[in-house]
Amino acid sequence: TAGAAVVSRTSDPEERRKMKLLLARSAFAAEDYDQCANWIRQLLSEPGLPSSTRAEAEKIHVAALYKGAGQAKDGQPLVAASRYELLASTYPDHETAPAALYNAAVLLREAGEKARAVDLFQRVVHRYPQNELARDATLAATQIYQEAGDPHAATGMLERAAAGLSGPEATEYLHE
Repeated sequence: TAGAAVVSRTSDPEERRKMKLLLARSAFAAEDYDQCANWIRQLLSEPGLPSSTRAEAEKIHVAALYKGAGQAKDGQPLVAASRYELLASTYPDHETAPAALYNAAVLLREAGEKARAVDLFQRVVHRYPQNELARDATLAATQIYQEAGDPHAATGMLERAAAGLSGPEATEYLHE
């Protein structure tokens, strides 16, 4: 692209960083989330990146991955699932990570990739047990096991999830 040519001709590292950030913002505004993510990945690989620039770039990257996944969801569910999964694995502590993992699992389930869906549902439960989606993920994984004719795995999933809870919450899990 023209932007890449300009960036490659810029010898000053600080100017190169500013250009990449500007190009990423521009791609985001144009809803070209793939291009935005590409510019951000390049920017994040720059040595000596100031922490303020890194923080801004990571914020844009999360938004681009999330919006890009949402954009691809209808026509390319597996692409969307992989973007959600990338977001959750790259930024596991970000507030959108549990929803990204859960959304990826739902898309995989709908695409018939039930084993991978169960894996992601279980990751939601284990990594984010206090998140509101952990309960939904438990129930979704349990339902997949039941549909597959594996009541032992379904019960085990519910028991493992309930083990992390106490009192009425555990009872509610086990009696869904």
